This record gives sequence, C-alpha cells and structure tokens, in this order.
Amino acid sequence: QNKDDNNYLLSAEDNFANITMQSATKAVLTITNPQDDEYTTGVTLKSLQLTTSPGVSVQTLKPSSSAWSNGVMGTNGFVSEGVLNPGESINFNIDYNNADSFKSWLNTLKFTFMVKDIPDTLNGDVKIMVRTPGAVGGDVLVDVNNGTKLGTARTYALSFRNANMTRDSISEVILKLDKGSILAVGPNESSQEVSLKGFRTSKGNLTLLNSSPDESVAVMSNLPADIVVNPIYLTVMSDEPGSSVLEYITLTSAGDTITVGSLELTNPVLGVSGREPNLNLTSIWLYEAQPNPSNDETLIRFELQKAESNVRLAVYDALGKSIAILVGGKPMSEGVHEVVFNRGNLSNGVYYYTISTGNETQTRKLIFIR
Repeated sequence: QNKDDNNYLLSAEDNFANITMQSATKAVLTITNPQDDEYTTGVTLKSLQLTTSPGVSVQTLKPSSSAWSNGVMGTNGFVSEGVLNPGESINFNIDYNNADSFKSWLNTLKFTFMVKDIPDTLNGDVKIMVRTPGAVGGDVLVDVNNGTKLGTARTYALSFRNANMTRDSISEVILKLDKGSILAVGPNESSQEVSLKGFRTSKGNLTLLNSSPDESVAVMSNLPADIVVNPIYLTVMSDEPGSSVLEYITLTSAGDTITVGSLELTNPVLGVSGREPNLNLTSIWLYEAQPNPSNDETLIRFELQKAESNVRLAVYDALGKSIAILVGGKPMSEGVHEVVFNRGNLSNGVYYYTISTGNETQTRKLIFIR
C-alpha cells in the first residue's frame, strides 16, 4: 500500500511473480512478497489462483512450502492457500496440459492479501506471458519463389561515369527496364549482413527497410563531371531468359535531360574481381547545339569513337513525335560530324535531338525562339 494515496501496488514488473519455463509443459512459479519499507507497507498473501489462456490448462500446482496447500481445481482455475509474510518467497511447481504444443500463452495470477491494520481481505492480479524453451521464432523468412511463381532474378554490376560533353552536374539518374522489373539496387554499406527494421510508410503500408529514409542516412548531392560511381548492383527479374535492355536518363538539378541511353544487360555477376572497369564505355558524344536557343538554324555536332554502321540523328517535339530525320541510319566513320538544322516553319518551343547507333542513344534539348 502506498502511504500517500492508499493505492495497492503489486505487479509482475515489480518481480512479484515470475514463471520460468523448464519444458513445454513444466514450469516454476516464484512469488516474492515485497518487504515492508519506508515507502511501502508489506502485505500478507493468503491465497492465489492460476489460470491460463485458451488452449493450455494447469494440471497441478504444488508449493515448495508445507505452509501452503497443493493447488485444487476451482471454478476459475487452480487455487492454493497459505500465508506468505512480507519479505518472503515461495516457489510452485506447475504442470501444464499443452496438447497442441503452444509456444507461448498468457497466465493470470489472482491473489488475496491482507494489509496491516486493515481488516478486509483485498484482491489483486498480474498477467504473465511465457514462452516454451527453444521457441526462438515463429517469424518466417522464405524464398518467395517457393510460394509465388516469379521469374528468374539476376544481378548485374554496373559502372557509371558523368561524361557529358557540357560537363553538367547530374542530379538524378533514372533507370528503366524494357521487360521484367527491378527488385533492388545497391550498393549496400555492409559487406556481410543487413539489418532490417520495420517502418510504416507515408501511404500507411508496413514494410522492412535496411535504413531509415531520412536525412540522417543520406542527403542529396549532385554528381560533378568525370565522377565515377562504381560499382552499382542491380537485381532484375524477368520471366523471359536471356538479356534485358536497361534505359537510363540523366537529369540536371533543374530537371533538364542531359543524356538518354541504353545498355543491354547480358552478363550477370557471380563475383566481382575488384579491378577497375573499363570506363571508356561511351561510343558517341552528342554536343550542345550552337546556338541554343536558336531563332532560325543551329549546328548539331556529334563525335563517334569508332566507325558505326547504323547512325541515326533525328529531331522530336515535346510529345515525342518525329519532326526531322537529319541522318537516316547510315554508316559513318570515326570522328566529329556536323549537321545544320533549319527550323523552317516550326513554332517556338522545346524540341529534342537524338543520336543513336543501335547500341547507344543520347538526347539533348533544343529551344527555338523568335
């Protein structure tokens, strides 16, 4: 009894009662009666009653002290009677009927007690959750292919270099798969293990993430010219065997398109040697048109790192409609090439010029004004 507010305080959290499981059916109940001290008036326990949640029942309740009776089945559980003075402890051996092999269940311990100088018998109860020995789980992590028909997953190691000729900083890189889906993209900071924590997203969905999506984890930063990001691990899934085509778009911080390209994913990684990759991956460079913006005609220059058999240079409007074919899929030699484009009767606005070789594509923005 708290002497200030006359509340009777007994709880499992105060170590008043504890159940230690020894097997799936046997346990020891320990009652520790709080000692009388300057803050709490000691109580004298007179009886206790033990019940369990549905599916498990108590078969026997035997005290370690002859001052208490063996438990007897009553209308609401096993009841044992005796006297437990302040500062004393007692153990009870419990046998459960656990025919369905439950791994955990809730116990309710109700008791009566007396307080010094108060003639009435008082009542209290505590809730005690137990788990059987060895029940270290129930949570399941499985290969989704065992339960759901999915396609083949493959992981690729990629290298990215900011190599655009205008040396624009890159704010965003968008990856698009022509078929299948992107399952994950790395790298992961830990080489041996991943810690997954539960989160609720802004849409209310529950998910597991390996890091908290806030600024304490990472902040946005533009990628300057010539920066190399290596390696990037990309895991993709597709029902179709063979290769997939990955399209990429790089953007400035203002959202302007710098480069549009594509890469055929043909060589999944089984291991990475750690050697620096060949970074001379760009076979074509598309220069900024001059002038741009333009009010009449503009010069478009592009450079081929090697001879190409199928070069196409075209101009498109903002909706993706082809406006003009400047180079119509023909072979061209290595080196710098120039094409003059006259706007003719095109209206003011934003257009795009794209060069492709069949293996690589690059796109830049073109603006006409008058």
